[in-house]
Amino acid sequence: MTENNLGQLVSELLNSSWSTNLIINMPDIFEKQTSQTISSFVSASLKSLVVIEHWTWQMLSKYSQRSINLDNCVKFFHVLQSFNVKLISNNDGIQSDTKISLLIPSNINWIDGILEQIKSSNDTFLTLAGLWFNTLSYLVHQISDIVHLPTLLHVNNRLSSKFLITA
Repeated sequence: MTENNLGQLVSELLNSSWSTNLIINMPDIFEKQTSQTISSFVSASLKSLVVIEHWTWQMLSKYSQRSINLDNCVKFFHVLQSFNVKLISNNDGIQSDTKISLLIPSNINWIDGILEQIKSSNDTFLTLAGLWFNTLSYLVHQISDIVHLPTLLHVNNRLSSKFLITA
């Protein structure tokens, strides 16, 4: 998959919320990446990957039960999360700044939207959203210096005030 092809898919992705065709085709791109290829793939596709990662956070924050329950959509989230773990684990060619720009949401409203959905969501949504928070947790364990980033402080505050601190 070349950057041009991925770029085309990303353009298509931005023009539709949950394109079935894209959700079916994108997992193949991420499943093909190995520990040997991921660094060059990220380097060649960084702009497209940032868009995909941020789009995913945004879609999770909006939540559409009809869409989340689609088998292909569930597969997409699982495959992308697995790719993200490979990305975090790669310490040879992918800089911490790149990992941060890809995996930490650029908008705290997306985090708030996800957390608001937890109150009324089904188990599939919780599983998928949990994968993203697990990925952030793994990233913080790998790059401990980022624990004080404003977005991560916001995640910690929201999680502790909504789920850990009870009145």
